[in-house]
Amino acid sequence: MRFLVIIPTFDHGRTIEFAIRSILHQSHRNLELAVIADGSPPHTHDLVRHFAAKDARVRLHVFPKGAGNGDAWRHEVLSAAQADAVAYCGDDDIWGPQHLKALAGLLRDADFAHTRHVMIAPNLAIRAIDETPADAAVRRRMIDELWNCFGPTCAGHRLDAYRRLPDGWSPGPPGVASDLNMWRKFLSQAWVRVASSKAATTLKLASPERSGWDETRRTQESRLVHDLFLDRAMWRALAETLPDGHVPVPLPTVVNRAIEIARGRPGGDASGGRGAGGRGAGTKRPGAWSPAALWRRLTGRR
Repeated sequence: MRFLVIIPTFDHGRTIEFAIRSILHQSHRNLELAVIADGSPPHTHDLVRHFAAKDARVRLHVFPKGAGNGDAWRHEVLSAAQADAVAYCGDDDIWGPQHLKALAGLLRDADFAHTRHVMIAPNLAIRAIDETPADAAVRRRMIDELWNCFGPTCAGHRLDAYRRLPDGWSPGPPGVASDLNMWRKFLSQAWVRVASSKAATTLKLASPERSGWDETRRTQESRLVHDLFLDRAMWRALAETLPDGHVPVPLPTVVNRAIEIARGRPGGDASGGRGAGGRGAGTKRPGAWSPAALWRRLTGRR
């Protein structure tokens, strides 16, 4: 299955670098990455072009600032796309190396799918939302109410299903978020088959919770989370420690479990090797971070 991956961006600074790195690190490598610059500044263009010069799968699409979140530009890119399926990533979020593989499995027998919506808060607490429109009652609620249970970073759909819709990406009504507006267009069609997975394959670092942070702090956080979660032991540890029902787990708890997993493997290899989607040479293992040091680096607290 060939994926078109879309990162819409306005101006979150250098956090997009780590979103792009996590996408190019996918074990499912049959993808094209389209970065849709919605009125973005030149330094964002330069950063994306740096990746494009090294990897032909990366394409930059430059547009003037559009209405809403530049939703119409997403439709324009999808109208010209040649792919089997579409996935999305926020420009300040992180994918795990198995995310596209998980989506591909779901979309073999579905039109619209998502993995577990997992968020990391500024205080290092990680929690998940487990509702899914694969449940008819949740699907109805998403259509009828101003309520959403997952964002674009963990979602995907078949391109042929998108093209069957009466309307694609476009600015939504006042008060309706761009993603919910688009999800409703899928969910309101009786023929759309929805699939979901409880697998934690992405991490959302929500911007509203970090509204008082400067670019340096956001970049440092994105780099650290990206580097930690390059190691598959971290994703396995997250799956083992993250409870159901919106209950948070502290990131140091996940780190400690990942250290245990890494130490329990022959040779201490927690990645499965580079060819299996593991970390590349020079990436620090979770064992190189103590929870106390991790907390200090992100928050400045002792």
